Amino acid sequence: MQIVWHLILLENIFVVLVDLSIKLWELKNHTCVKTLIGHEHSVSTVQFSDHGDFILSASRDKSIKLWEVQTGFCKKTFSEHQEWVRCAVFSNDEKQMASCSQDQMIYIWVIDSAQVLHQLSGHEHVVEQVKYIPEHGAKQILTQQQQQNIQTINLLVSVSRDKEIKIWNTISGTNLFTLSGHDNWVNGVSFHPDGIHMLSVSDDKTIRVWNLKEQKQKKKIENAHDKFILKCEINKFIFATCSVDQTIKLWLLS
Repeated sequence: MQIVWHLILLENIFVVLVDLSIKLWELKNHTCVKTLIGHEHSVSTVQFSDHGDFILSASRDKSIKLWEVQTGFCKKTFSEHQEWVRCAVFSNDEKQMASCSQDQMIYIWVIDSAQVLHQLSGHEHVVEQVKYIPEHGAKQILTQQQQQNIQTINLLVSVSRDKEIKIWNTISGTNLFTLSGHDNWVNGVSFHPDGIHMLSVSDDKTIRVWNLKEQKQKKKIENAHDKFILKCEINKFIFATCSVDQTIKLWLLS
């Protein structure tokens, strides 16, 4: 039996990662409408573009692929990482993407040309996840001077097994600041609807709330799970966490 590694839901399409393929399911008819084949090892994560036209997939085969949903064709393959690609995500304007890997590197890519714009280094262990800060939150972090001549603000958050969270300016390729506080691997982050508050989860079993504008921790929930906390997601004012303790918890955001 193959392990299902990741699930994602977009309107009436359900995506399952299993074996080496990506399967798209029509929820209404409970049928598999497409199978995307091309990766040569386990698929780590997928992300839909905003309009659902494209999918980004990251894989243990060290590559990232851009798929066209309507045809199921692979439009581009991005290959620069030296190890397992843990995550790949579209930028806010979807002209670029970011990826992170077991090789401790973060790459910022130009999607049209499939070229690397920046190589971001600074983490001292595996980078588990990258995620773009919502633009309305990013505008509160940068000064007015820093925002000049920028059409879309793409600030990136990365989390790592080195226990740190880093915020990057992907235009200049520089590290703006680093958030420290977790006592073990940081596995995931998610953003409050206000765009400026961010929640993080870790192997230290805590959930932490950060104010990105103030660059500091605002709250810590101890022993949120009995074991390592793996992932977190926010949907409006509900915050979900999943853990090695085999439970999923729902939290109400204040």
